[in-house]
Amino acid sequence: MHDDDRDRVVDRLVEFVASTGDVWSEEYRFQRADGSWAHVLDRGVLARDDEGRPVRMIGSMMDVTERTRQMETMVEEARFRERFIGILGHDLRNPLNAIVLSARAQKRRGPLECTPEQHRQHAQRIEASATRMGNMIADLLDLTRARLAGGIPLRKAPTDLGAVCQQVVDELAAAHPDRAVAVDVDGKAEGEWDAERLAQVLSNLVGNALEHGSPDAPVFLRCWAKGEHQVLEVQNPGNPIPDDLRERLFDPFRQGEGEREQGGRRNSGLGLGLFIVKEIVQAHGGTVEVTSTQKEGTTFTVRLPRPPRPKAKAKAGKGRTRTA
Repeated sequence: MHDDDRDRVVDRLVEFVASTGDVWSEEYRFQRADGSWAHVLDRGVLARDDEGRPVRMIGSMMDVTERTRQMETMVEEARFRERFIGILGHDLRNPLNAIVLSARAQKRRGPLECTPEQHRQHAQRIEASATRMGNMIADLLDLTRARLAGGIPLRKAPTDLGAVCQQVVDELAAAHPDRAVAVDVDGKAEGEWDAERLAQVLSNLVGNALEHGSPDAPVFLRCWAKGEHQVLEVQNPGNPIPDDLRERLFDPFRQGEGEREQGGRRNSGLGLGLFIVKEIVQAHGGTVEVTSTQKEGTTFTVRLPRPPRPKAKAKAGKGRTRTA
């Protein structure tokens, strides 16, 4: 019997024998011959003499491991759905309210009463809120694909990861004009990957670094080939990720209420970004890891398998580009 179950089961059995009952049952973990643990349902019937004293007990043990596993899955799914609905309803309400309030203000004032600046502000608020809601919906679709379809589908094609890195940084620079992102692409970075999905990976990682890193320190994005892998690394100085959070960093809806408020502002995502990063990287056959210390800051490292290189007739020179 499993050590964690023994005291409970023995205590219940002793209580039963001391009672006037005649049928006992209990579930616990029991070790198989191969060393693994089975969940068993142990049931027994206690025979007593004319004075009610226990004489003998017979019973049977049934393996209910699969049933227990199914019940645990059902409970986990119920918790997931409850959290899913709660977070979705809470987070979608904010951008939806911004759209409604801006539309009402526009309608109340009328086209002739709004100044050009007010009209521009309302349009920007509506566009930004709608984009945010669209991003949330896209994340939820990716979550559904990952959970129900066995992974996020890919469309692989010849891809230059150096160009993808630069594209992502250019897009984020427009949204964060006061922040610096340094890009370092070392050597060739061509391969067969899904460029759009990997842009999503880098956008999530670099966006995360900009959001959680030190505001006065640059974010570093590096790309280089190492053996049979292409390595992508996103690093930012700043306070390290707490150990308890790092253990569940790639879980869906990882953000607790205390983690969703940072620096006086509310995180804009559903807590699905890093989960989707992991799913996309794994769909490519790669890995993603994180290290975080006070001295080195936080570094996310993605390793993607590279296709075998064809034998070249002549030695190809190495190029190196740096952009800030």
